[in-house]
Amino acid sequence: MVLVLTRSASRQSWSPIRLGGGRDLTVDVWFPLLTDAAADLAPQQYTLLPGTYYESPSAVAATAESIAANGPFPLVIYSHGSGGLRYIHSNYTEALASNGYIVAAPDHIGNTAVDRLAGSEAPGLVTAFNRPNDVTRVINAFLDPENIEMVGFVANLNPSQIAVTGHSFGGFTSYAMASGFDNENGEFVADERVGAIVTLAPAASEGLLSNERLASIEIPTLVIGATDDDTTPIDPNVTRPWELTSSELSYRLDLTAAEHETFTDICTYLAFLPTLESPAQIVVDALEARTEAGCDADDMPIERAHAITNTFAVSFLNSIFKGGTAIASTKSTSKPTSPI
Repeated sequence: MVLVLTRSASRQSWSPIRLGGGRDLTVDVWFPLLTDAAADLAPQQYTLLPGTYYESPSAVAATAESIAANGPFPLVIYSHGSGGLRYIHSNYTEALASNGYIVAAPDHIGNTAVDRLAGSEAPGLVTAFNRPNDVTRVINAFLDPENIEMVGFVANLNPSQIAVTGHSFGGFTSYAMASGFDNENGEFVADERVGAIVTLAPAASEGLLSNERLASIEIPTLVIGATDDDTTPIDPNVTRPWELTSSELSYRLDLTAAEHETFTDICTYLAFLPTLESPAQIVVDALEARTEAGCDADDMPIERAHAITNTFAVSFLNSIFKGGTAIASTKSTSKPTSPI
């Protein structure tokens, strides 16, 4: 099945979804495409800066009119890591969409790559509070039949099948959607519409989520970590939620010789940018500064890491929402874990 793109027919023009609360979030959407719909559509270009972009080998620029007719589809919200972007792991979001999911990813204002380059990042405690609230606003928008921008998606979504997934600080965001969260900025109440979470190299230290919060999580969970991750090391960021969550259906996968940026497209960006006439040097420099965290010769090959991540995430979600076979038995005295 060919897959998706974004809300705009223009490859480089993004319009913010108005979600209220003083935070206008820009959201990209990936979805299964109608058969043969891609024939006259241009490849999707993910713009890093004007003139500097990554062109997807598998997604095209389409609008909701081209969504496949065999829905309704589950909704998956993707939350990027700190200093990331909504499409920073399009290999992953595209893979989910190509397997029959509508995937939406917001830019978390104040915590994006653009904010970092501009020196306009919000304080950490503010960002931690904003993030789960952002995800809930996105879910609200996609389930609102009165939202003009979402009207093409509402009829094609199953409102009872919603998952949240994210990398690093987006992993924290995913857990917070199920556990609830509070700090000096207020309290976020767990969103009961979320039926499953997938976290990738999550930030899940006790400073972010208490033991009690994690123990309150009962929905199905999959956590994928990287053994060489120095940014959010497996211990405690994978081991804590793995041990504490109360989910009957809970899985853990450790990628051997993988690192933090294994769960982004940075390596692919760096391979593609030299094909452009004049890529912005500030983008090249920012990407090269992060290559040691996943793109070195002794790291797990990025193609293999992406294939494993996508396969396990799709299998897990299919077992929850599509009657697929679970990764392992749910009736086990010890939670299933796999090192790869």
